Amino acid sequence: MSLNIKYNKDLEAERIKNTLSKMSWFNEHGYEFLLPKKFNYKNDSDTYIRQCIEEEYHIEDYAKVAKQINKDYLPVDVQYTQALKELFGENICTDFEVILTKYGTGGSYWLPNKIIINIINKHKPQSKVVLHEICHLMIEKNILKYKLLQLEKERTVDLILNSKSFEFLNYSWWNDYYGKTEKYIDEHFEKEFFKSPENFFKKVSSVRNK
Repeated sequence: MSLNIKYNKDLEAERIKNTLSKMSWFNEHGYEFLLPKKFNYKNDSDTYIRQCIEEEYHIEDYAKVAKQINKDYLPVDVQYTQALKELFGENICTDFEVILTKYGTGGSYWLPNKIIINIINKHKPQSKVVLHEICHLMIEKNILKYKLLQLEKERTVDLILNSKSFEFLNYSWWNDYYGKTEKYIDEHFEKEFFKSPENFFKKVSSVRNK
């Protein structure tokens, strides 16, 4: 897989605007997010946002993280690509646009191939966030098709990356909270996922809706 890592002030402005538009959703689902220090929520003008970015933008901060991501990802690239192809088919996306930011949540993704990574996320190494968001992109079509909930898809991604088939990643990371999803997600994951991912998602949706 290839990682095309990008960072600039225009991308930061876009990230801040997107974060502001989703603040209610983040708060509702318990997601922490970052905005510029001393940010005035009452002022969301382009000029003000640009001013805030100028005060905090130091290109060396982004370059350092980009270098580390490439260093950490390269050793697992071939094996991770092959493991994902065995699960989801040979035609999976293998070229990703990775945008580095200081704002918003720890990580996010947009179909078909965009990943956004917070470079000052203290909860999880950025290289692991890249692995996490790539996995999200692999399953997103089934997530949308079977209307899985936020906590359901987070539990599923962590089960995949911590599974024996992906142990070469040394992922070793779990969320603090999955709600009650573990009771039914884990059971069906063990029985179904590596036989048929789509059948797993179908069953999860069916069980939850009973």
